[in-house]
Amino acid sequence: MKKEKKVFKHGAVEKVPYLVAFFLMIFGFLFPHILGDRTAEIFGYQEGSAMALYVNTMANILLSMVLLLLFTRWFYPEFKGFFKSEKGEFKKAFMLSIPFFAFWIIWYMIQLIAGISYWGGYVAESVVSGFNAGVIEEVAFRALAVTLLLRNIKKESRVIAAPIFVGILFGLMHFLNLTSGQNPVKVCFTAVFAIAVGIILGDIYVLSGNLWMVIIAHGLYDAIVELLPHIEEDGFEWINYIDVAGMVIMAICYVVFLVKKKNETHALWNQKWNGTVETESEINLGAGISGTL
Repeated sequence: MKKEKKVFKHGAVEKVPYLVAFFLMIFGFLFPHILGDRTAEIFGYQEGSAMALYVNTMANILLSMVLLLLFTRWFYPEFKGFFKSEKGEFKKAFMLSIPFFAFWIIWYMIQLIAGISYWGGYVAESVVSGFNAGVIEEVAFRALAVTLLLRNIKKESRVIAAPIFVGILFGLMHFLNLTSGQNPVKVCFTAVFAIAVGIILGDIYVLSGNLWMVIIAHGLYDAIVELLPHIEEDGFEWINYIDVAGMVIMAICYVVFLVKKKNETHALWNQKWNGTVETESEINLGAGISGTL
């Protein structure tokens, strides 16, 4: 006779989902860094070397995948998991990512031609570093936190609120750069920029239900930033204002699109959670029936 898997209770998750999501994203962010970033040192690679970067990145990615498996097991059998994508999910996520990709490719090509940016760093190290951040941050913020909130917020507006809430926290984390002595004005604009990027990536994830395209988008963006840095890096230059303005406008466009697709997206996540979360109309209908009894 096949032994059934244990089903866990989620009392705290259901009572204070935003608080649990907050601690979950912090844990998801710190767990790979604390353990994974020590791997190269354990194997004797010199800190700052290319091999140290490669080894630590592999360890970080592996630990992040472990977190995805643990999350899926924690919510068994409600949640279908991250590793099995529905037909057309990746294609939908790719199509949704095109405006994000197009903006950065065109904008950085203009900067490169105009001499505002330059080709810096090594391709391999930049790509590995970019995907190191992409995997860790998307697993922590989008896969764990947003997915958790999409289980617990029992209104159709949850698909709009979840990525915005997590995107804001993602941006606010960048205020930690103040501890390294960075320009406060630059840190503030960087935080706004990160909030916009976080909302965009969160909206792509929520609209498509596909985590992997979001990881690719984040990783490629970080790689481009490292490969084509701005020449002016000491202060906050005019070019940075364009970066921030472009991202904020794009984030607003993604949110507006998500609002238009709210019902369709809500149905998608009900399916991913095996229908455990009622729609707003179902809740209102239930309240009306109970009121007539």
